[in-house]
Amino acid sequence: MDFLSIGTNDLLQYLFAADRLNADVAGIPDVFDPDVLRLVASVCAAAAEHGAWVGVCGEAAAEPRAAAAFVALGVTELSMTPNAVQTTYRVASPSSSGAWHMLVRRRSATRRSAPATPAPLRYP
Repeated sequence: MDFLSIGTNDLLQYLFAADRLNADVAGIPDVFDPDVLRLVASVCAAAAEHGAWVGVCGEAAAEPRAAAAFVALGVTELSMTPNAVQTTYRVASPSSSGAWHMLVRRRSATRRSAPATPAPLRYP
């Protein structure tokens, strides 16, 4: 195994058993849910143990706050459209990863009692 790729659209759909195309349940999946963050962190840790890198694709990879969270968790590659690269890099760059690392670790340590929102992950 050389790498792992996490597709955020499918990951969220299967983890929350909620189809993003179904308006009745589309709002349930949340990339900032502590369970999602822990799952991504565990995949990154397992990949690192085997010398593999982890990439993320899907809509969340191009959302700057989510991308920064993924980088803080150990994701090494983000797949996005070219027009999203500059903004995402500014937020998720290595120079800002320390602050994101702290915020994401704090969020992933919480229990899920209600739907999560990106608010706790605002960059300081």
